Amino acid sequence: MSAFNINLPEKYIIKKEIGSGGMARVFLCEDKELGKYVAVKVLSLDPSTPTSNQQRFKEEMRLVQYIKSPYIVKFYEGKYDKHIKYLSMEYVQGKMLKEVIEMQGRLQPDRAVDFAIQIAKGFSEIHAQNIVHRDLKTSNVMITNTGQVKIIDFGIAISDDSARFTQTGKVIGSVHYLAPELIDKQEASPQSDIYALGIIMYEMLIGHPPHRGKTPLETALKHRTDPITPVNKIYPNIPQALANIVTKATAKKKELRYQSMRQLEADLATCLDQKRVTEKPIVLEERSSLRRFSLFGRRKP
Repeated sequence: MSAFNINLPEKYIIKKEIGSGGMARVFLCEDKELGKYVAVKVLSLDPSTPTSNQQRFKEEMRLVQYIKSPYIVKFYEGKYDKHIKYLSMEYVQGKMLKEVIEMQGRLQPDRAVDFAIQIAKGFSEIHAQNIVHRDLKTSNVMITNTGQVKIIDFGIAISDDSARFTQTGKVIGSVHYLAPELIDKQEASPQSDIYALGIIMYEMLIGHPPHRGKTPLETALKHRTDPITPVNKIYPNIPQALANIVTKATAKKKELRYQSMRQLEADLATCLDQKRVTEKPIVLEERSSLRRFSLFGRRKP
C-alpha cells in the first residue's frame, strides 16, 4: 500500500480495491459529486516504477478522453502530477469475458456473435479516432449484468501522434492474441486489433485460444507459424459463415484480413442467417500486387 499514493480528492470515498497490476491499482470509490460509484485507477509512485509505465499511464489518460461509445468504459476525469496520478472511469458491474468463458466452457454461436458485434462496434469508434488498442483480450472486455460489452484498459494503446514506449526486443501485448506482425516488426494497425478479435471469437466458440505453447515466447511464435484450425472442424454445429469470419479475421497476412471493424461487424450481422447456410469454406487468394479475397471462394473483380 505504501508504494501507492491513494490520497485522492475528498470527493472520492474508497470502498475497496477491485484490481491491480504491475503499475497500477484500481479502487471502487463513491464519487460524492457524481452521486455514483466509479472505478479509480491509481498509478504507483514508487521510484522503481519504470518511466515507460508512467508515460503509458499518461497516454492512456489522454486517449480515453476522445472515445465516446456505449461499448467503451466511460472516462470521467484524471490528474497527472508528481503527487498523484489517477483516472476515474465508469464502474462496470458484471464479469470479464474471460470469466464468462471459464464458467460456461464455450459460448453458443448466437451469443458469441452478439458479443463480437458489440466489440466491433466499440472498436469502430476507437479506430475512427486513429487509436490502436494493441491489447484486446477477453480480460479487457467486460460483460455487464444486462449483457452489454464494455471495453476497458487502454494502457498500451497508441494513436498516430503517440510516442512509442516499447523497449527494443520486447513485445507489447498479450501473447494469446498477438497478430503475427507485432511479434517481430511491432507494426500496430487496426488489423492487429481485428486479429485479436478473431482470436477472441475462436476462444468464445471453442473455450480456449488456438495457440498454447509451453512458454509465452512459444505461444507468441505460434501466431506466426502455426495454422488455426477452422472452428467448425472442431464443433460442426458452428455455421460455416461464422467459421469463415474467424478464418478471415485471423489471417497471417494483415492485408488478407478485414480492412475495418465495420466490415467485420457487417459480416457478423448476417452470418447466422438462413440464406448463408450453404456458404462454402473460405479460400484466401492473392491477385497481382493487390491481395483480394472472397468469403465464397472466388476472386473479386
